[in-house]
Amino acid sequence: MKVKITQIQKKNQKFSFALKRSDCQRVEDRYHFDKIDCLAELTKNHEQVQVKGSYKVVISSFCDQCLGEISQTRESQFQLFLLPESAAKNDLDDREITLSELDIDYFAGLEIDLGGYFEDQVILDTPLVQVCSENCAGICNQCGVNLNFKQCDCRNQGLNNPFRSLRKNTDNLI
Repeated sequence: MKVKITQIQKKNQKFSFALKRSDCQRVEDRYHFDKIDCLAELTKNHEQVQVKGSYKVVISSFCDQCLGEISQTRESQFQLFLLPESAAKNDLDDREITLSELDIDYFAGLEIDLGGYFEDQVILDTPLVQVCSENCAGICNQCGVNLNFKQCDCRNQGLNNPFRSLRKNTDNLI
């Protein structure tokens, strides 16, 4: 959703919109969802625009340990400050970014595309590893059975495992 800078007043102005999956090009393909429900509250102070955002999305994917399907509802809030590109420092040298600068971004032109900021926030809030539960046992690396539902005998059979000698040595240490 694009908002013209001239539309934003000094008081809080709310914008509610849905961001379709097809509009989210940077979210990994392994995450499936129909839409992201977004609410943005914008306030303008001179050239600075404060964005308070919140979103809700139901994401389906696969567990990284057992490969089972999982569906998770994610809700989050964020805040950032937008400045015109003309306010950006022209530092070409490497410099340290302070914590206060993490919530600052710059916009070009006379419009702000809110959708990109919400997509970025969903990406930042998504864990690197997706698991169906904290106690997920995963799959057997020998026979491929889902250990959450069925036990196998592969560990007891002592298959050709190059790390078997390490287990014998560590069992003596305990």
